[in-house]
Amino acid sequence: PFSPPGMSVKRSQSDLAMQVQPAETARSRAKKAAAAGPAAQKSVQKQKFARRGTIESKSLAKHASVEEMQVMLEEVYSMACEEDAPEGATATGLDNMMTLAMFIKFVSSARLMDEHIDYPAFELTFNKVVNSSARGKKKFTKRIDFEGFILVIREVAFIKYPALTEEGRWIKLLREYLWPLRDRLKFKKNAPKGIGADMMLKPSV
Repeated sequence: PFSPPGMSVKRSQSDLAMQVQPAETARSRAKKAAAAGPAAQKSVQKQKFARRGTIESKSLAKHASVEEMQVMLEEVYSMACEEDAPEGATATGLDNMMTLAMFIKFVSSARLMDEHIDYPAFELTFNKVVNSSARGKKKFTKRIDFEGFILVIREVAFIKYPALTEEGRWIKLLREYLWPLRDRLKFKKNAPKGIGADMMLKPSV
């Protein structure tokens, strides 16, 4: 191989060996897992599945267009509603309506609570949007649709990051909380049989 001035061929061969080492290590791990039995194989499968979903989410979160972010938000809303839907519920996707109990479950799953906003504040924000949306309507309901969900989340972003611009606080909330939640919900929904919530890690996006 070509060696720049001052660098020996031996050094270059050493560098080449270091470059192929990760692949050899991965293969050796797979062989060890196969030798160890089904439990170890399942652990390797879990790690591969979780890593693949995290890489996809990071790429989308950093480079998503407005339209793609809209789709991702719709996914978060739909999966959050379906995650806590009552038994026998037939609504799917954006046809779902989110109750206060479902919203509080979403808050917990997204790990949104901190020193700036607690559960009573989340409840107050939810009810504020519910009451605002009910104006002029004949039938009052204590539930929000997808549009109401976006309004609530924007209020939460303002409370958590009051010093940022409207766009800045919105993007920060999405990247730090909603997209990681989307990862976990998609993982739980699509994971192969036998791979459970223990692999629902929170990626940094």
